[in-house]
Amino acid sequence: MDDVKERLANRVQLTTDGHRAYLNAVEEAFGADIDYAMLIKQYGEPEGKKTSPERRYSPAVCTGATKTRIEGNPDPVHVSTSHIERANLTMRMANRRFTGVSATLWSMDDLCEKMDAGAPKPGPRGPYKKGA
Repeated sequence: MDDVKERLANRVQLTTDGHRAYLNAVEEAFGADIDYAMLIKQYGEPEGKKTSPERRYSPAVCTGATKTRIEGNPDPVHVSTSHIERANLTMRMANRRFTGVSATLWSMDDLCEKMDAGAPKPGPRGPYKKGA
C-alpha cells in the first residue's frame, strides 16, 4: 500500500474485498487521506433452488454483496472490485497455457539453458576494416 500511495498524485477512491489485512495496510499507508470502501460478496446456492447433481462441482453463486464505508467519503456507485477481478482472470488465463509443459519444476538455470539452446548462433564475421 505504501508503494501505491507513492504513485498517486491525488486523493483516490479505493475498494477492497473483505480480506482483513487490507484494513491495517490501507490505514497505515493513507491514514484519513483516502475514500475507502470494502465490498464483501456472499456466495452460496441460489435461494429456492436445490443442489442438483450437475451443480455439485460448480463454483458457488454470488448471492449478494455488502458495501461498507471504511474511511472518507467513497461514492457507493463506484464501490466495485470488478476491474481487478477481470485483470486477475486475464492473468490466470494467460498463465494457464504454461501448465503441463513439464513434469518437473524448472529452475532459472534450466530456463536460461533452454533459451540459450534455442537462440540463433552468430554467423561468420567479415574482415575487420580499420577506420581512416
